[in-house]
Amino acid sequence: MIVIVTEDHIIRGRRYSASWCPVALAIREATGKETLVGVSEVFIEDKEPYGTTYKLPEEVNRFTSDFDYSRKVYPLKFKLDLES
Repeated sequence: MIVIVTEDHIIRGRRYSASWCPVALAIREATGKETLVGVSEVFIEDKEPYGTTYKLPEEVNRFTSDFDYSRKVYPLKFKLDLES
């Protein structure tokens, strides 16, 4: 799946928030499922009553870190492998 983090996600995103950071907003929009973003993984509530954890690409980890530390970030497109 291709996930696109837009300028709108960046504007609406909240720093240090697993469920409201720009990456979580973009994945939630793409999947329609509740999403929690961690340091290097994302948890998606995709299987009742549990969810699945997926590894995030390194570029997403850098984006999230930069966003959390108030560094300038730009819209981002990345592939999320929902098979892993």
